[in-house]
Amino acid sequence: MWSFGCIVAELFLGLPLFPGASEFDLLRRMIEILGGQPPDYLLKEAKNTSKFFKCIGSIHNMENGEISGGGRSAYQALTEEEYEARELKKPLIGKEYFSHKNLEAIVTNYPYRKNLPKEDIIKESQIRLALIDFLRGLVDFDPAKRWSPLQASKHPFVTGEPFTCPYRPPPETPRL
Repeated sequence: MWSFGCIVAELFLGLPLFPGASEFDLLRRMIEILGGQPPDYLLKEAKNTSKFFKCIGSIHNMENGEISGGGRSAYQALTEEEYEARELKKPLIGKEYFSHKNLEAIVTNYPYRKNLPKEDIIKESQIRLALIDFLRGLVDFDPAKRWSPLQASKHPFVTGEPFTCPYRPPPETPRL
């Protein structure tokens, strides 16, 4: 579903949502655009966490993906300088295609078609709000929170129903 979300975003923007020139650059852009990093329980188990993050706190009380220490992550993404010092090479950083740095701003500020009547701009802005919500359900770092194909198929962005508030997908039925 993550890949599907990236494709949907690219079809709208005409460019990849996360156009990274290296693993470091890709992760940096994901964190920036999505407004957060992977949850601690994923970082704790990931094989390359130490390559891109530093441990800044205790994670011994972490259960069910909850962050210990008053809501703060036990991990912090490395800066370019920290990565270079640790890996002994400068990370490749690609071109910045978007003047805005978060998903909402990138989508809402994407240029409208020329000569679009005001009423169509209003409709288009509502569709963009639905698109943002749709993408948020697909490109969630936490695979347990990411929508399934069935859940995504019920979203107003897909069904064409009016979008009025954040979509709450129906629970998945357990497979036998």
